Amino acid sequence: MVAADRYIGLRRAARASRELATVTAADRLSAMDWLPHQQAYLESAAEHRWRLLRTGNRLGKTTVLAAESIYYALGEHPFDPRPPIREQWAITISWSQSLAVQQALWSLAPKSRLAPGQSYDFRRGFGSANPSLLFDNGSVIRIRTTNQGSLNLAGFQVGRIWFDEPPAPEVWDECVARTRTAGGLIAASLTPVGRDCTFLRELVDADKLYDVHTPMTPEAFVHTRSGRIYRTDDGRVCNAAWIEEVEAECLPYTVPVRIHGEWEFRLQGAFFGEFDHDRHVGPPPRNLDLDVYLGIDHGYARGNAAAVLVGVDRSTITATSYPTVYVLDESWAPAVTTPEADAAGILAMLRRWGWSWGDLRAGWGDIPTHAGAGRKGNLDVEDAVRRSLGLRSRDALFPRLATAKRGRGGAAGRGAVEYGSGWIHRRMVSDQFRVHPHCTRLIESLDKWQGDRDSEHKHLIDALRYALTAAMRGSSGGGAARRLVVR
Repeated sequence: MVAADRYIGLRRAARASRELATVTAADRLSAMDWLPHQQAYLESAAEHRWRLLRTGNRLGKTTVLAAESIYYALGEHPFDPRPPIREQWAITISWSQSLAVQQALWSLAPKSRLAPGQSYDFRRGFGSANPSLLFDNGSVIRIRTTNQGSLNLAGFQVGRIWFDEPPAPEVWDECVARTRTAGGLIAASLTPVGRDCTFLRELVDADKLYDVHTPMTPEAFVHTRSGRIYRTDDGRVCNAAWIEEVEAECLPYTVPVRIHGEWEFRLQGAFFGEFDHDRHVGPPPRNLDLDVYLGIDHGYARGNAAAVLVGVDRSTITATSYPTVYVLDESWAPAVTTPEADAAGILAMLRRWGWSWGDLRAGWGDIPTHAGAGRKGNLDVEDAVRRSLGLRSRDALFPRLATAKRGRGGAAGRGAVEYGSGWIHRRMVSDQFRVHPHCTRLIESLDKWQGDRDSEHKHLIDALRYALTAAMRGSSGGGAARRLVVR
């Protein structure tokens, strides 16, 4: 009898636990303890049809906009009482970005108010065909990505549209037209980076778009309901000291935008503000195992051709740490150079360290450059190298040079300069970056470059970014299977 009573008690406790979990999920929105900028944004809903929440990265913009989307879908907005909005869109730039939006919506949605059959998968979100969150009252929040032609839905009128990142002007105009006869609510949550935000700033200046802007200060991390200070996922208190650490991890000119959500980048002094001779200039330790890579910036003008040899110490990689970078050598001349001269400089760098071309893990160069009838690119340098080595064809040369791809995933092209330079800067902050003292031109460039794309100091920095392509991608880059030892 005692055993039976204990069994019944356990069943009741388990049922009560499940019911409590259901209530907790259902009440999560009403129990939210918002940060000041999140609260201010929600409170502005009744007075402004177009609203912008503008902060630095990782300040809960997506969370509060997802919550507001659910409020409107259920007709339960705490500061803007109105009937449920039947059709809402959340606009993202890419599918990967949309998954973060879908996860935020799913985590906040009261499960008891969802339509039968509504599901969520952490890999596929709400599904790839027409990702949507459907409620039991017929309201729906659809996820749309602008890089897949997803806005091509003729005749749709939408009650509210939410942009999770800066939209292109033509996408904004199309969405304004879709909301014109269905309520006209537009929301945007963004950090002004990655796209020209001039038109949004003009809307704010013209008082057409209400702007809730909050810089990252200690006061911004104090919850409005409980007064507790916000903590990171690993338990760090977001106080003034933490903010200083976050700022130090960013390239100095990006701090106003990435950290404080301002409209424009500002550069004061050198681009690599963290570069310090005492900390970052010196030879690598002896007997160190390194993966060695080559980066080449092709150029026909005076001083434009540059090559950099780097060693990457993968023993420093952990779940939260990146490899340590050692810049070993440079090849640069102030005069105009030929592919043969560039190849000779590269092979000379390798010989100084007792290595050969075949010891490279990988090598990257930018796209070919032209001057009159001349041309210089990866193939031209490869030809010059194989002739110097007495090889019959480029196919006998290993590794072959790869072209640094465009975009964020590579080291050349639009957007890659900031990404690659930021990656290098973070290695400086973490004391995982060292330049050999005989790389005098690169050291000068790191000291003096101010971000100007036409600067004489940019070429060796470009070559450095190309050489670190594999490290930025988290790969080995192929090539020689063995690591080289610094003697």
